[in-house]
Amino acid sequence: MVTLPGTEGTDEQDINAPAVRQPEKQDTPTLDPAPAQETLTAAPPAETMKETPPPPPEVKLAPEPVTAAPVEDAEPKEIGYGDIIEQRNMYYNRDLRQSLAQSMTADRTRAARAAQLAHKTGMPPDMVEPRLKEIEADMGLHDINIDKVQSDYPALAMFLSDQWAARLASDEIPVWQRVTDTMGGLAGGVVGPVVGGTLRGAGETLGAFEDVRQEGMARARAANPNMPRTAAELLGLPAFDPVDAIAGTMVRATAGILTPVGEVMQNIGENMAPPPERATLASDVAGGVGQTLANIGITALAPYASLGLLAAQGASQQTAMMEGEAARIDGYMAYLDGEAARLESLGSPESEAIRNQIADLQARRENIDDPETRLAALLYGGAITGATERVQAGAMLKSIPGLREALAGVDSLPAPLRSAAARYMAGITAAGAGEAVQEIIEGFGQDVVAQAFYNPDVDYFEGWEQDAAVGGISGAIAQAGV
Repeated sequence: MVTLPGTEGTDEQDINAPAVRQPEKQDTPTLDPAPAQETLTAAPPAETMKETPPPPPEVKLAPEPVTAAPVEDAEPKEIGYGDIIEQRNMYYNRDLRQSLAQSMTADRTRAARAAQLAHKTGMPPDMVEPRLKEIEADMGLHDINIDKVQSDYPALAMFLSDQWAARLASDEIPVWQRVTDTMGGLAGGVVGPVVGGTLRGAGETLGAFEDVRQEGMARARAANPNMPRTAAELLGLPAFDPVDAIAGTMVRATAGILTPVGEVMQNIGENMAPPPERATLASDVAGGVGQTLANIGITALAPYASLGLLAAQGASQQTAMMEGEAARIDGYMAYLDGEAARLESLGSPESEAIRNQIADLQARRENIDDPETRLAALLYGGAITGATERVQAGAMLKSIPGLREALAGVDSLPAPLRSAAARYMAGITAAGAGEAVQEIIEGFGQDVVAQAFYNPDVDYFEGWEQDAAVGGISGAIAQAGV
């Protein structure tokens, strides 16, 4: 045992024992505090420490968990359906308040444009609004079919080629297209059915009349070989008939001029009007207004000659109907001929029945080309259209005084206003109803003529609803303008 200096009075320690640090004494408040002294065992020399084994690892004990004392009165709170609804409403109210607060300072027009483009493009509105102008320009060019505008609306394309015009009207191109179609229908209704139809109908009628005359003379000569000869024929010269030379040549020449010119004008009118795939009720009504006003003008300028001019329009309608039936028969005959050839190659006896059907169709086709049939159909069809159009135009020009007077007795209006307003409205109503009835009667009469002469399978009243609606609206608008 070795006693170190300064450790007298302490317990003796083994020199081989490891030095142990004594725990520090906590300060205790006293009246005369004295500093606490630390008592340390002397560290062994280095030679002794080399021979001493390492101390065992210090084991730290985990502190005991501190648990709160159980509360006797606390119970778990149950969350019911009402609490969930209340929580949801609280979130909804918060979102609604934030949304309304932001909307108070937002540009509503810009927001509407952004929402519309977002719906169109499928992009979120928050992504569309910062790039609104750029996306609008891109979508605007995407919606405009430039090639279609150039081909179908050349006048509009030329107008929009100017940069300032394009800046003002580029966002209204669909509206301008509808306006162009409507104005085209108005112009086409005047140029096509009235101008072109009148010229072509007159030329077709004159040509059919000359064909019938020539055929009649040929039949008469064939039936009576001893009929008188002209002096030129007695001398061995070519036959020369003054009547045939003058009248026949003039009629044929006139028909040869009127028919192609009428066809050209009809084609121009069809090109002015929108094609069937773009046609709307507005464009059809515009065409009907143009045709009605033109017929009223013809009746007003030439009261006596107007019947013949209007009849020529009916003859043009019959020409179109005969051409359509001839084309249908030709197509059907071509189909049946191919089917008959197929059945004959298979040795089927059904080919004979098909050949008989082709023969019947061939007879109907030849009947359409017969001059007498064509002339009769043109004359009857022209008479029906001429009579109905002339009566309707005359009634509109005379304003139908009897009907207006009957409708003028409205007791609820003052006498001066009653007369003017009632007469005006009565005239518009009567003109619209009369034009609708006229279109129905005209269409029915044309179908009767077609069935009587060349088309036994005609479909009566086909499309009469469209004709009546367009005619009635057109007549009312025309009467309001007259």
